[in-house]
Amino acid sequence: MKKVLSIAFFAIAVSGIMSSSCGKGGGGGDPEPQAEQNLVITTTPANGTVSPAAAQESFTVSIRVDSQMPSQGVKIEVSAAPESGGASFFTQTLTPVTAATSTVTITGTPVQQSCIATIKVSSIAKPSNTATSSYRYSRK
Repeated sequence: MKKVLSIAFFAIAVSGIMSSSCGKGGGGGDPEPQAEQNLVITTTPANGTVSPAAAQESFTVSIRVDSQMPSQGVKIEVSAAPESGGASFFTQTLTPVTAATSTVTITGTPVQQSCIATIKVSSIAKPSNTATSSYRYSRK
């Protein structure tokens, strides 16, 4: 009987030690990285607007990242093309951008054509995290 009790006590003690060592640890590893916020931008001229025709050949667009800037920054792509279709007459890419506000000057705007400027901002670390904006403008 003593031998049975000794074996039972030993089995209970071993199972208690095993179950306490199998629990989740208390830290020690690297913390999980925070999820990247969805990009939110504001442009000047504003998204969806139609700017009045102007005499100059170049047009400035300001891009501001309103959301938290991704840790590795963003890529900003600006293009302009005739609204009637055809190839872009202007493209510029800025990367990596870590400043909240950037400015791009669109050049080569054709005379007396309505044009569409398109701005795309993408996270460098997570390229699927994008924000876009576009507006219409023209040169007299």
